Amino acid sequence: MEFLGDSSETDKKTMKKKRFHRHTPHQIQRLESAFNECQHPDEKQRMQLSRELGLAPRQIKFWFQNRRTQKKAQHERADNCALKEENDRIRCENIAIREALKHTICPTCGDAPSHEDSYFDEQKLRIENAHLREEFMGRPLSHLPPLLNQMPFHSGGPSLDFDLIPGNIDKSVMTNVAVTAMEELIRLTQTNEPLWIKNDGARDVLNLESYENMFPRASSRGGKNHNVRVEASRSSGIVFINAITLVDMLMDSDKSAELFPSVVASSKTLAVVSSGLRGNHGEALHLMLEELQVLSPLVPTREFSVLRYCQQIEHGTWAIVNVSYELPQFISSSRPYRLPSGCLIQDMSNGYCKVTWVEHVEISEQEPIHEMFKDSVREGLAFGAERWIATLQRMCERFTALHEPATSSVIPSPEGKRSVMKLAQRMVNNFCLSVGTSNNTRSTVVSGMNEFGIRVTSYKSHHEPNGMVLCAATSFWLPVSPLIVFNFLKDERTRPHFLFFDSLNIRKKMHLMYQKI
Repeated sequence: MEFLGDSSETDKKTMKKKRFHRHTPHQIQRLESAFNECQHPDEKQRMQLSRELGLAPRQIKFWFQNRRTQKKAQHERADNCALKEENDRIRCENIAIREALKHTICPTCGDAPSHEDSYFDEQKLRIENAHLREEFMGRPLSHLPPLLNQMPFHSGGPSLDFDLIPGNIDKSVMTNVAVTAMEELIRLTQTNEPLWIKNDGARDVLNLESYENMFPRASSRGGKNHNVRVEASRSSGIVFINAITLVDMLMDSDKSAELFPSVVASSKTLAVVSSGLRGNHGEALHLMLEELQVLSPLVPTREFSVLRYCQQIEHGTWAIVNVSYELPQFISSSRPYRLPSGCLIQDMSNGYCKVTWVEHVEISEQEPIHEMFKDSVREGLAFGAERWIATLQRMCERFTALHEPATSSVIPSPEGKRSVMKLAQRMVNNFCLSVGTSNNTRSTVVSGMNEFGIRVTSYKSHHEPNGMVLCAATSFWLPVSPLIVFNFLKDERTRPHFLFFDSLNIRKKMHLMYQKI
């Protein structure tokens, strides 16, 4: 036992001596010189240093590793010291600027500036005004985010061309509003009777009593104001488009405006609150401005500031909801309010998808609706879900025409067909902007309705710097069906009967696809 104990103590002393082995000054000087030449020596160089200094190759290897770690730590400490000095310098400059601002004098009035924060005072007044309007109108407003760049008011209504980028957005409040709206939309799309009932024309009509019982907070928004009218509609249809592609187009303001040229007059994304999941836009949340139109100069457009929220409900099923989110510069008792609306998209795995669309809006009309459109507007046909679904189906039919074989030898190539389709899309967009009442996308010089119900507008052409375009639009009633009028207008043989330039030789060269507006 004593022999074993003595052996153990001897081994410990030997290990202790090895652990505290010190290199000689000559060895350290030679290693430093080699380190300055190359910080990562190869095996051959380490063997040469081992023979030269009488050290093991592992000792050479570990010394270089430790030296690199030490040098890295020295550089990090130096960087931290430099950043600290820069931070102290900026802090001193900030203090000096604040002290200088306290002693500044206004060159106009000669008084010292107010030390109160006018920004927060302004936001406080806006919130108080919102609460007062809520009590007066009976419509609880969404939380108002403070804006760094406030847009000035205009008597003609806000234009979507202004640069409106909200600052300091309360994302948590926006998310709560969007999630609550999404839950309501899903129930609206998946619930039938008694929430939705069929009218004489087999259209889905919202049962307001059932809706108030199911969503009491939402239904109380317009309860105290008898001038508020509710429009609600639901429609569904099969669309020839991939579900992911449709979701991508709807979450892009430019693509959605191209997808619904006859419905969306203008659309703009103010802020991307959440970009969502990569690849399918799941949980994406955008703050947007959108202007909806009817293709007639007799029906005014409707402008909304909305939150657009996308969520993947399950595999192959997405929901996109739009809900009004009042911005301070857009608060007005006459502005329409968009209750949770949107669509449910179900992929059918064969290139098609089923789309269920819901439109739910509160309207406070300041001016009477023209007699020609009173029924269609109040019944929810003018801005209703059926119009969204029909427009979406026809636009997707136009997309499929690109992949169909050419039926004419005039433009046999796919590139030529694509160019013609793009030209047709621009023609449709220009026509819709000329017929509608939106002025936000054009610099109108003259605009107005005369005693005959004709709206005349003129604007500068973007394609011709010195050109001016004059547009005249009107609406009138004909005692025939829309299909008869459509066939009459699209037939090249009947066009000379209603065109001023009937002396021109008009011939049909090819047919790709037509779209009813």
